[in-house]
Amino acid sequence: MTTRHHHGASRVARGEFPGGDWIRRNTLTAGIIAGALALITIAVIVIAMSGGSSAAHPAKAPAKTPATAGARWVDASANANLNAVNAGVIALTNAATTHSLGAGTAAGTQLAAAATTALHGAMPPVDAGVYRAALTVLVRAGHAAAAGKLASAMPLVNDGIAGLIAVTASVNAPKPR
Repeated sequence: MTTRHHHGASRVARGEFPGGDWIRRNTLTAGIIAGALALITIAVIVIAMSGGSSAAHPAKAPAKTPATAGARWVDASANANLNAVNAGVIALTNAATTHSLGAGTAAGTQLAAAATTALHGAMPPVDAGVYRAALTVLVRAGHAAAAGKLASAMPLVNDGIAGLIAVTASVNAPKPR
């Protein structure tokens, strides 16, 4: 079977998905991105629920004291912002996995908007610089994907997610007593 090379024609013009090569070479990485998103979501839920209350003695329930440094941060707009960023990354990863250029550009736009909103929202009480840097990288990834450059976007998504995981782990650490 002979393959024809169309020199001079763009990949899109030939009907190829721009990020297809990256996805084929990095299928495991695309799966890890999806898993990392699940971990971030779980960590955010744990932080949000960590305030806890005493159901055994409702009359003597102490005032809610956040169990982690991030509990108050998540009670702010951060939870909604992180969920929107997660949704954008998941949509972009799905588009890359299914080789859908249209879905990839839409997901890139969604991710860039969500990460920009998060940059203007509440900052975590620890590692705010890492959080800003991770979101900035995700904005760049979103813009790259929206421009049809999915192969350039996915490594940026990896970097951004790694930063968010580091911040989430830091804010989820128990408060020193």
